[in-house]
Amino acid sequence: MTLVTRPPLPIPTEGTLTIGRRILLAWPKPEEFDCITELRNRPQVRRFFLDPRPIDAAVNREWLATGMRRGEEGLLSIRWVRSDAFLGTIGWTDWDRCLKTACFGRLMVDHHALRRLYKKVDPSYPGVALDAAMSLRDYAFDEMALKGMTTWYFEGNTLAARVNAAIGMVPLGLRSRLRPDGSSIRTVELRLTRRQWSRCYKHP
Repeated sequence: MTLVTRPPLPIPTEGTLTIGRRILLAWPKPEEFDCITELRNRPQVRRFFLDPRPIDAAVNREWLATGMRRGEEGLLSIRWVRSDAFLGTIGWTDWDRCLKTACFGRLMVDHHALRRLYKKVDPSYPGVALDAAMSLRDYAFDEMALKGMTTWYFEGNTLAARVNAAIGMVPLGLRSRLRPDGSSIRTVELRLTRRQWSRCYKHP
């Protein structure tokens, strides 16, 4: 029997992955694990997850430390470059290295932390969520060598709609997704191809 082995991942699974205008994206540090859980469990945040139930801090600590399939999926910390302060998360799932696609999301921003920063930020700054999303988009095509990236958000989520429009994600239509309680919710499905990114958004 011949064993087929995958080539090593082309990206690091520790430390910082990329730096945006005012933020950096990095694999979470242990001292951030509970911050991630607390942010995820806030009612105004978890209502936008397919499974909105609160998650257990100890279980999430273990998943972040050893359970996450780093590379195939990613949950990155968003940090302020100047102070290294934790501001939220962003990431991806389902990285298919044969098809060269992945689904992006897991975007959460700590608005309590942002209030302390925005007094010092240039008014032209587009915001942490957009800075993080643009940085990860460019990293996905530059370093992960994707041919396409997908995402989705709940229909009616205007903040998600604005961020995705700003980074160039193209709506494909609506889909009905099943929640753990058996109810369904409609989601907007989006995609961005390498050709679209290269033509409109790739940096020189």
